[in-house]
Amino acid sequence: MEPVISKLSEDENVLKFTMNGINVSFANALRRIMLAEVPTLVFRTTPHEKCLATFDINTCRLNNELIKQRLSCIPIHITDVDFPFQDYQMEVNKKNESDAIEFVTTADFKLKNIVTGNYMSKAETDKIFPPNPLTGMHIDFVRLRPRISSEIDGEQLKMSCRLDVGMAQQDSAFNVVATCAYGNTPDPAKIKSEWTKKATELSKAGSTASEIEFLHKDWLLLDAKRFFINDSFDFTIETVGPFTNMSIVYKAIQLMLKKLGKFKTTIEGEPGLIAKTATTIENGFDITIPNEGYTLGKAIEFVLYNNHYGKALTYCGFIKPHPHIDISKLRVGFKEQIDTATVVSFLTNAADEAIKVFETLATIFKEK
Repeated sequence: MEPVISKLSEDENVLKFTMNGINVSFANALRRIMLAEVPTLVFRTTPHEKCLATFDINTCRLNNELIKQRLSCIPIHITDVDFPFQDYQMEVNKKNESDAIEFVTTADFKLKNIVTGNYMSKAETDKIFPPNPLTGMHIDFVRLRPRISSEIDGEQLKMSCRLDVGMAQQDSAFNVVATCAYGNTPDPAKIKSEWTKKATELSKAGSTASEIEFLHKDWLLLDAKRFFINDSFDFTIETVGPFTNMSIVYKAIQLMLKKLGKFKTTIEGEPGLIAKTATTIENGFDITIPNEGYTLGKAIEFVLYNNHYGKALTYCGFIKPHPHIDISKLRVGFKEQIDTATVVSFLTNAADEAIKVFETLATIFKEK
């Protein structure tokens, strides 16, 4: 496979490109990683035993649990991989002393270095919790009601939360993309040809020009989608904020390369993961892949099938038994009897081919 990227453009913070010459398992691997596995700095508030938030005063209408969930959804704009996040915590302390409703926003957040006791400057903090570029307003966090009598003070929120690293597969609040999708690239020539045939049939059946025009619009919404260019996919990526769109794609590629490298090391170092299959498949082997799922497994499956099915292989399949079971299995059947070492060779060669594909993509999406 020789992947080709075309129609690469970015407009209004949305990245679009077409990926040609690549199997759907590779395109889907990138999509899955961008949606779930790109690490970012987060406010971890669940589960309870891992919660890094501490509440000192909360007299507003929202209870602590609701506030924690809202906090986890706030993006932290720190991309420096060497940033010592373990040394920092976010603090907010605001009381409504006015006679009107006030809001706690990310503009009220302060970052404190718990080692030195010093606070980050307001200018630097605003880079980490920036205002909306269109409205110039910060993210609303909590609403504080005012004093309603001399005996009932206005509402107050005083809390802190340490920083952590997380990813969307742990909590969907930690996602780095607002949009991450792909679809088959339409084939305009084929679509036009098929509609010409359809229009001719409708005309012969007595449909009027206005009826044909209406049916054409309806046809384009669904049936036209059936005619596409093989192994070509149109991607749309929109970042939540901390990372650029290009860097998100690049990070996903690097994570996939890491998965493939780890797969090779694991298979070569743990031959016990390869066992004779208990099924009726002749010369069959079951390969257990720990801590991985369809992202890696389907890519390896495709390379094996594409290169060897009908030649050395009589069967090639992948399955993850259950989403909550953190292992997956690759099953292969060979025409001739072979040993475990040969199976390892087939698997590592497949990983090497996949690595070449993603290395090619990495050179395209690496930001200068």
